[in-house]
Order: sequence, then C-alpha cells, then structure tokens
Amino acid sequence: IRPCGSYTGGNQQKILESKARFISLIAGRQFGKTTVMLYRLIRRCGKPNSIVWYVAPLKNQAKDIAWRPLLSMIPEQFREISEAELSVTLPNGSLIILKGAKDSDCRRGPALDGIALDEMQDWDIDIFDTIFRPLLAAKHGEGIFGGTKKRGSWFASEWQRVKKGEVPDSEAFHFRSTDNPLIPSAEWKTIHDSLKLKGKNKI
Repeated sequence: IRPCGSYTGGNQQKILESKARFISLIAGRQFGKTTVMLYRLIRRCGKPNSIVWYVAPLKNQAKDIAWRPLLSMIPEQFREISEAELSVTLPNGSLIILKGAKDSDCRRGPALDGIALDEMQDWDIDIFDTIFRPLLAAKHGEGIFGGTKKRGSWFASEWQRVKKGEVPDSEAFHFRSTDNPLIPSAEWKTIHDSLKLKGKNKI
C-alpha cells in the first residue's frame, strides 16, 4: 500500500527512511508532522490484517487533526470508512483507527502493528508505558511519537534521552516550523516579526 497525496519530502523523507522501531519527533507548526506520522502508519498496513492506531490526547482532537488528511492519502476505491468509529478498512483487511488517549477502550485494545501518538507534549507522563507500549509487544509493533518543543514537558525530556542513545531501537528528529520548504521564508519572517513585537521571540 502506497499513500497518495503530497508531502514536503526532504526532512520528512529522512523520517520515513529511518529503520528505528521507535521515532521521537519534535517539530514546529506547519512542518507536516501529522502527515509523516500517517504515512508511516499506512505503510505499516502493507502487511495484511494489520491494526494501527493514530492517537491524540482527545478523540475529537484526533478527528480534527488527522481524519481528513488520512482520507486524502487513501484513494476511495481502496478504503471503507466508518466516521462514527473514525476507522478505515483497507482491501487487505488492515484497519486504521483514530483514538483519544483518554478513551476507556484504549486500555483493553488489541495487539497493534503500529501506533502514532501525536501532541505528546500534552500527555501524562506514564500513559505510553502503562497503556500503549504493551499493545505493541505481541506483534513487535512500531511507533512514531510526535510533539512540539514545549519547555518542561516530559516528552521533551524523553526526546533528549532518545537523542543521547539511551533508548534502544529509537531515533530522534527535530525540525523547526521554518524547515517546511512549502512555506516561503518571507511568510515566516512576517510571523516572527509580529510575535517579537508582542514579546514572543519564537514560532
């Protein structure tokens, strides 16, 4: 299964080419973080009857962020959707589901082939280890974990551990908002100057 649609390539391609089982990604706004996370999930569904989840802190947040981008990547003739369940079934029996981290059914979920956890700067510190990591164990599933560089967040600290090589089979990436080549540098400069006038010096 090959996702369709466009992505920025370049820096995103580095993430897609990583051989690490677990990816920790800190990215600025408009980098295309969610897009590359969904690409990895869809690619994982090349194995028949795979089950993968995209998870945001809340279910409605997952829908707002990822539902339309996900559908745009899979041609209509190759998907059966349930908007009520926020699920997509592929011709080979694989299933992609959008979830909220606080959904009660996450705690009794099936064995997963892959997972994408988004906006992790806003997650509780132990939710991955206690809830989601066990779901990957049986199938040796892979994960990609994304968030922003929020000062003081546990995800920023965990990203540092990965960067230092302290977490096995993991790779860390960090890209700024301005690393997206589809947005002109002049546009970022205008935004930066506006924020600076308001006493904020970072995008």
